[in-house]
Amino acid sequence: MKQRRRLKLPADLPVFAYLLLYGLLSASFLTRFPFVHSDEAWLAGLSRDMEAAKNLGITESFFDLKPRIPHALKLIFHVLQIGYIRIFGYNIQSLRLLSLTAGLICLFLLCRIGKELGGKWAGAALMVLTSLDTQFIYASHFARQEILLSISLLSCLLILIKCQGRPSSSQAAGLALITGLSTGIHPNSFLCASLCGCVMAGPAACSLASRIRSLRPGGGPRPTDSPLSCTGQRGDRRFWSRVPAGNPLRLPKAITPLALYIFLTGALASLFVGISFHFDPGFFPGYFRYGEQEFELSSRASHRISQFLYYLQSIFRQESGTYYLPDLRLELILMAICALLLALSWLVLKTSAEKEAGVWRRRTQVLLLAAAGLGAGMVVIGRYNQTSILFFLLLGWAGAVQLFLLFESAGRKTAAWAALAFLLVSGYTQIVPWLRLPDYSFYLGQLELLVPSGARVIANLNTEFYFDQGVLRDYRNLPYLKEPGALENYIQENKIQYILLSDELDYIYGNRPYYNVIYGNASFIKDLKAYCLSSCTVAGSFENPLYGPRIISLVNDPQHGAVTVYKVEDKGLR
Repeated sequence: MKQRRRLKLPADLPVFAYLLLYGLLSASFLTRFPFVHSDEAWLAGLSRDMEAAKNLGITESFFDLKPRIPHALKLIFHVLQIGYIRIFGYNIQSLRLLSLTAGLICLFLLCRIGKELGGKWAGAALMVLTSLDTQFIYASHFARQEILLSISLLSCLLILIKCQGRPSSSQAAGLALITGLSTGIHPNSFLCASLCGCVMAGPAACSLASRIRSLRPGGGPRPTDSPLSCTGQRGDRRFWSRVPAGNPLRLPKAITPLALYIFLTGALASLFVGISFHFDPGFFPGYFRYGEQEFELSSRASHRISQFLYYLQSIFRQESGTYYLPDLRLELILMAICALLLALSWLVLKTSAEKEAGVWRRRTQVLLLAAAGLGAGMVVIGRYNQTSILFFLLLGWAGAVQLFLLFESAGRKTAAWAALAFLLVSGYTQIVPWLRLPDYSFYLGQLELLVPSGARVIANLNTEFYFDQGVLRDYRNLPYLKEPGALENYIQENKIQYILLSDELDYIYGNRPYYNVIYGNASFIKDLKAYCLSSCTVAGSFENPLYGPRIISLVNDPQHGAVTVYKVEDKGLR
């Protein structure tokens, strides 16, 4: 009698099953957490404008006075958004679905990274723990570029962990391809480049130092020395190159992949820069002038370092402008402790001759240098966005799993279950209260009762998903009206029919110039209110403490939740 063959299930089936269940659960509150931010409307609105104009080299229709520079440094991101808009329509659900898709890809990559670090259990632990992190859930529900850049960052980290920080030329080319193409997602792809560069520069610097020592009189290797350069161990020929014989002026092998990576990454990034010049011949001066004015990107190095420290401090204290920021205090403390323990363990195991200890040290070195490169990249750019903390948290969870590998089996399970319990409690307490609030569709319904979707309006940018393409003008244009009477002319030229004023504007005007970063110079608010009182009639008003204000400290405060809709009188349109 023939023996039946047992059905062999794919090894990754449990992983895909988890991702499917996670994706369905996450999609069930996709638009309720976090609240819809104006940045999402900004990016989606530009994608819609590009689709309508059939031109990727245009700027936003809702910013006709605010200086904008057309460029290709977000080209791939907008192409992806346009694709989702075509398939699922122009709404916040379809744009956030792109982020959720990217989040699921990140989780799969994290599972692969964990497997490289410590096998299947480590892969499952890293994937599950990160998936329950509130900041990760937030990023995978937020229609911005951070979660897409995380795919690039994790892909590079996976390659670097596989080769233990010493990529071959082909692996370096792969890293360059990932990083270079990321330039079309966001300029912060430089963070991915600095991460890869820092990881590769460590072994390259050691190899170069060994070569320099070998060139000095009496500086060559002694007979009792290991034939491997720098921190490599005897017999580990796969990862650490020998001190080469022959021409002493020949560069160490570790430098070649780094040089190749820099060259290819620069070449790919230059393609996007070239497309940007095609869009606007004055791209470079205009783009850097905008960065200097908006984000102080030309500040001194010492100022950038102090700003980076303040950035970490503000994340710890939950101090934010308009972005929702989860309570990350305990996670930041634990991850700082984890990084310190990893560094100390790396030093302690330096003298160990065990092969497994050597592999652990090199992979730990990759994670530590990756974190250092990420921080250095942020300092070089000088741009500290609260949503970018996601990149550090991804490395932090990978580092935590790497630290778990030093424990015995019982210790690993205890640490993993403790982290899981903490994340479940933290996520429940931070996410569930938002699910009980009226969602974004309720806000759009309030607008529908008072303003036609095709009316030309001046309003908060977070209304962009309600109005037809091209009819909205954002408040942030108005600070650029300098001459007396320019506001009335602007309203007439744009044939504005409605003006939506939130109570938040009174708060911003009363606290000027502190909140100038929100809407620019707040002096325009006085003129806008005066125009509404003299040349408009009240069409109605509504209360929405969640979407009336943008400043996070005012969100959900009933005192600042009113929005008044003014209808411009006919004389204002002549």
